[in-house]
Amino acid sequence: YILDNFADMRFNLTNLRFNHLHYDENYKLVKLLDDRMVFKFRNFSMGLGWDYRYITNPPLFADVGRFDLEIKKKKA
Repeated sequence: YILDNFADMRFNLTNLRFNHLHYDENYKLVKLLDDRMVFKFRNFSMGLGWDYRYITNPPLFADVGRFDLEIKKKKA
């Protein structure tokens, strides 16, 4: 790859947080089988967040910030 030796990047995630978690209690969230677990999400929503920072070496790109992720799954 052309950019392999161009720059190294250091990436740091901190303060991982669950902002909220809601699911339909009428359905089983986890089904335990002999060789695996099966997760089923119906009427489910979850909010995650974390702080991040990164910098390249040489210092061409850098950023510090907060990332929030919202996941929603409605009943099919």
